[in-house]
Amino acid sequence: MGWLDRVMSTVFREQLAGLRLDDPHPYAFRLPPDGARFLRALPVLLPPTAMLYCEGTTDPHVARWLERQAIRPAPARIALGTLWPKPDCYHVPLRKELIDELAALVETHGVALPSIHVHAYDDQVVLVQWHDAFLHDPVFVSRSVPADRVEAFVAATDARALVA
Repeated sequence: MGWLDRVMSTVFREQLAGLRLDDPHPYAFRLPPDGARFLRALPVLLPPTAMLYCEGTTDPHVARWLERQAIRPAPARIALGTLWPKPDCYHVPLRKELIDELAALVETHGVALPSIHVHAYDDQVVLVQWHDAFLHDPVFVSRSVPADRVEAFVAATDARALVA
């Protein structure tokens, strides 16, 4: 670790603390640029007890919707992907009807980038992590997610696997 990394780790220790995908060899997928399609596929991938975490919203319609649906206090602490400026962060139950509503809002308003970082977690374990979400970076899925759910997610999103 270089000196700048050590300084940044010390200065931003609190912001860097939190849950993150803890899988040394997660699935990695490249998705088509369709935020609504990704959102609708999350309930296919994860159990109804899971939570959606959105960090750094880019659209006021999405931010207002997330603010109304967010669980307070947050049920988990997710490690921030953006340290400065401090991003807005929301934890929303990953219930199909809620996520369908968010996906419809994204479609209706033509929101290409609903948030900068997206995670989904269940029982204090991050199962999906996507930094620079909705762009060209891969989405990572824990290998602890059952294979049949991963296959259904791939079919629902038209994802391309990057790691076998």
